[in-house]
Amino acid sequence: SIILVKISDYNARGLVGDEFDFDLAKEDSVENFGYFCRAKFVTPRTGNRQGSFGIGKAVFYHLSGINTALMSSSLSDDGGFRVFGRSELPTHFINDMQMMGNGCFGKCVDNRGAPSAQSVYDLSKKNISNLFLDRDMGDAPGTTVLSIAFDHTHITPGRLMREFQSNVEQWFWPALCVQNPKLSITLRRFDNHECKDVQKID
Repeated sequence: SIILVKISDYNARGLVGDEFDFDLAKEDSVENFGYFCRAKFVTPRTGNRQGSFGIGKAVFYHLSGINTALMSSSLSDDGGFRVFGRSELPTHFINDMQMMGNGCFGKCVDNRGAPSAQSVYDLSKKNISNLFLDRDMGDAPGTTVLSIAFDHTHITPGRLMREFQSNVEQWFWPALCVQNPKLSITLRRFDNHECKDVQKID
């Protein structure tokens, strides 16, 4: 079996911004798609900084046994439902052609003369569900990240849930910030699409 670790937030902004020119954001920009989904070791230089070194998102790829994460996002600007994915790859060859760096999941488009993956906005609900990227709180804006093939060797599902709960309580950064926002966190364990266990953290 393959374990997927799925992390979702709600009542947030979602992944907004240009597909490729994210580093050209204006000083007052709230764009985050490029920084989260494409960039490495880059963080915004504006007052809306969302990190320090551009490496926090790497945890999603490190959780994955195949260094792959898929994302879906309900956008707060009525921009629809956005789907994208990325694999952290070393240099490799395809049909004798040398490929450098990441592989991305999306719609193939031409970007300055080179084929590139672009976010998909028109996936059917069935395909979104088959990818386990559906968001079950309706249209509330926010983002879902799916880490594929989590290494669960010698860990039972029950113990895995307890370890996630302990780590969320101790390390989840919004709970540690000065403003101390009110958060509601729910951990759930699924077998395919059937919910087997629910734990709430207040």
